[in-house]
Amino acid sequence: MRASMVVASIAILVMTLAIYGQSPNFHLAT
Repeated sequence: MRASMVVASIAILVMTLAIYGQSPNFHLAT
């Protein structure tokens, strides 16, 4: 059960990193 939670957290981290890397607008907004 915990494995699924870990995979979900990793997937969220990867997606967030990909979004930040693809859109520099977020970096400028901050």
